[in-house]
Amino acid sequence: MDVTASAVVFVMALLPRLAGDPRIPPFDDLYHLKRIANFPHLLDFDPDRGAFCPWPPLYDFLLGSVHSLFGGVTWTAPLFLAACAAGVTWGMRRFGLLAALTAGLALAVSPYLIGVSAAGHIDHHYVEPLLVLLILVATVRRNGIWLGIAIAVALLVQPALFVAAGLAFVVLFLSSDAREGAKAFAIAAAVVIAYRLTRAAGYPDSAWFLGFPHAALLGGAAVACALRERVSRVTAFAGGVAVALSIRPTATAFFTGLHFFGGDPWLSSIVEFQPMFRHASEIGTDLANLTGGALLGLFLWRKQRTVAFFSTAYLLLAISSRRFLVPAIAVFAISGALAVASAHRRTFAIAAMAITLVPPIAFEVYAARTPEPSHEEFRVIGERMRALPPGRVLGPWSFGHAIDVIGRKPVVIDNFGSMPDEGTFTRAMEIMLSTREASLLRYCRHAYVRYLVLPHPAYIPATAATIGIPPELYSRTRLARRTVWSRLYDGERIAGFTRVSDGSIQVWQIE
Repeated sequence: MDVTASAVVFVMALLPRLAGDPRIPPFDDLYHLKRIANFPHLLDFDPDRGAFCPWPPLYDFLLGSVHSLFGGVTWTAPLFLAACAAGVTWGMRRFGLLAALTAGLALAVSPYLIGVSAAGHIDHHYVEPLLVLLILVATVRRNGIWLGIAIAVALLVQPALFVAAGLAFVVLFLSSDAREGAKAFAIAAAVVIAYRLTRAAGYPDSAWFLGFPHAALLGGAAVACALRERVSRVTAFAGGVAVALSIRPTATAFFTGLHFFGGDPWLSSIVEFQPMFRHASEIGTDLANLTGGALLGLFLWRKQRTVAFFSTAYLLLAISSRRFLVPAIAVFAISGALAVASAHRRTFAIAAMAITLVPPIAFEVYAARTPEPSHEEFRVIGERMRALPPGRVLGPWSFGHAIDVIGRKPVVIDNFGSMPDEGTFTRAMEIMLSTREASLLRYCRHAYVRYLVLPHPAYIPATAATIGIPPELYSRTRLARRTVWSRLYDGERIAGFTRVSDGSIQVWQIE
């Protein structure tokens, strides 16, 4: 029966992920494709972008090995997620069949997970739930060695998973097993230091790039946990903070990293970084993504305190920013399953299972009638740019990876936004909003920009928002119509600009 249940979950997880467009989406997935094309060499500093990649190499290295062995990675995400859902079902079998099926099916049918792990999707988001789950399990079992390995692996995939490490620290620091936390964070700190020492000169030490600030925080956590059994909590925590701050960039990186939770104009302009329940039309989608497990996790405090803490923390994080929703789903799935397992009556167990699974299943039935957007305009502009002679490109950041990877043209800014260099990003956005053609031409010539990509001027207010300018300033006044962008798009002839590609997205050559 256990094998049958896992097999059923595998099939139910795989089938919805095989539907739809199997092409690589023209966003971050494209840059992963560019990195794995260099396997076994890792593309760290990219001369086309003039910047380092903020993603650590582990995921792309593993994906590159899959690509070299099988000749493609189109089906990697669906198979991986289906295998994870089946594996979780098998791992939860000791809590009973209903609980095991609840955990596996919650992973199988959650809308966000289906979206990020559908055929063709190779962005790293689909592996985040498993990595958070490994950190959670190691924390529950108070196994410092395995927790250290899990944290190190997670950070070598995505530094944003530092949040899960922080939750593990809170649990272990406040428990009687703080010594296991000392082991875990010391191991993770050592791995991060070893990684950072292998980076090329000029590698940034910031919140977005895994390096010394992260190692300092991990080292501080290890010291705090080590001191916990000898001194008071306040003294132990103060000792950890002192160690963390001993590396100069740590404080700056820490406070910059808080922008991940809000306050960064560029991040705030992206849907996945916006709060849940912000728009009435999306409430059903948000509830389906949370699943009922997010609610049931609140009732596990007495029996499964660590799981309840992780679940509650990730619920609050996900409500504040959808970026935390994907890694949180695995925690919510386990919370729902444990609620089923802890029910005293079978009727209550079935009710808990229904609360967990009905929202995402109902949404998938409804959403099956809604086609996914193709984002064809991004692919089209990439193909147009490929046909043009060599030259650097300035355009909206959201087109950057399509121009870079499909169009094979270096770009000033791309989908990494302000992460690599906030100054460069802000200056590029400001100049695209310029109302003076002389300023735009001067910038382009100084930055060796040969092509200017201009979508419909409706993009202008959104572009302004990415650097903290109220979009209303452009959408409710004549300012947008005075920009060089809008004037060129509307057909005005301006010396120094020659249109080389027409259509809904125009391309202008700088003379």
